[in-house]
Amino acid sequence: MILGDSLQVPPMFSALKKDGKRLYELARKGEVVEREARPIRIDDISLLEAAGTRLVFRVTCSKGTYVRVLVEDIAKAAGTVGHTSRLHRESVGPFRATEMVDLAAVEALAAKDREALRAALLTPDVALQGMAAVEIGTEDGAKFCGGQCVTGVPAENAGTVRVYAADKVFLGVGELSEEGALAPRRVFKASEKTL
Repeated sequence: MILGDSLQVPPMFSALKKDGKRLYELARKGEVVEREARPIRIDDISLLEAAGTRLVFRVTCSKGTYVRVLVEDIAKAAGTVGHTSRLHRESVGPFRATEMVDLAAVEALAAKDREALRAALLTPDVALQGMAAVEIGTEDGAKFCGGQCVTGVPAENAGTVRVYAADKVFLGVGELSEEGALAPRRVFKASEKTL
């Protein structure tokens, strides 16, 4: 198998949409529709264990890669069939499994101590560190959180940006034009009273 850029046809049992319907909904009805191949990148495949017909391997890949389809493709290339019996995500972007908290632990912490839960969770903007950031004043922050476009924002980072209030509170994600107009795309701080 050649590592690097490739195309992969998404499986029928996926959340992608075709003509407004999720593929898994069509698949459950027994329908199979043509799906366009999507670009993916496989950076590494390491065989960790081989026991009889069972293989365990680690894959480093781009977003949008369907590992179950990759397993089927590997089996097909080897002249056989295969399926995924267990799938464990070790990382998502810069976040590692060792830093993640499973749902049961979150629920237990929520039932016991909500302040400890808040302290244990990362803020949403941590996942957006690859985006440029802009800071806006309190009045503009209220407009932004109310869904209104803000003008006069320095536009050296035109494009999709993280938006913060003057007190460094994360407000959301906006689209900054080269003319300095900032339009809200996703607002995380909805209430004007919390600015």
